[in-house]
Amino acid sequence: MIACRDPRPCFSNSDDRSTFPLRLACPASPGQRSHLGNHYQQEPAGVPVTRREDIETTLLLLVIGVAITEIAVWGRRQHAAASRRAGYLDGINAAAQAAASGASPSALIDQVASQLTRVLSLESCRFQYGAAGLGRPARMQHDGTVIAARQHPWDVNTEGFPPGTDTELLVEGGGVFQGRFLMTPGPGARPTHEQRLLAVALADQVGAALATSHPVGQE
Repeated sequence: MIACRDPRPCFSNSDDRSTFPLRLACPASPGQRSHLGNHYQQEPAGVPVTRREDIETTLLLLVIGVAITEIAVWGRRQHAAASRRAGYLDGINAAAQAAASGASPSALIDQVASQLTRVLSLESCRFQYGAAGLGRPARMQHDGTVIAARQHPWDVNTEGFPPGTDTELLVEGGGVFQGRFLMTPGPGARPTHEQRLLAVALADQVGAALATSHPVGQE
């Protein structure tokens, strides 16, 4: 029989099962409490991670997950950039083919104006023969930079095209000024330097075609 502080009798496992509720009321002996304490101090499955090795492993997995995500995002950006460059090259190639095939200058001008509108996110783009600086617009240089009024450089990457005015892109062919594309920027247009250089290359195709087929100053 197990020693019991309760005045009621307490029975061992071999005693009548009908006395089981009485046994539950009896406090366990010191040896039994030690055994039970050791049993419940064992770490059950599913408890929060606390050991140093587990914490380090968890952090390492988190770092690897973040790195994989960043690589995937970088890959998508590179793919998008490659697609844009392929489109740019297609535009230049189309303009070059039109010029080489002897297409009329007006057809080539319309084609390039359409490409400029798409590449630079313009609201409109039109070509004017033999005109430069009329109306004091901003000007896109052949290195892709933009000069605003009073001849100071304009940060297109950050601020977009100069507000409240058009921007002209001069067209030359054979060392002779031929005309200009007068461009009205669309809302929020911020073309990259790469896109602006593409615009210059497209304008050069028009200049080369006009140098051999169109007299300067024709309206």
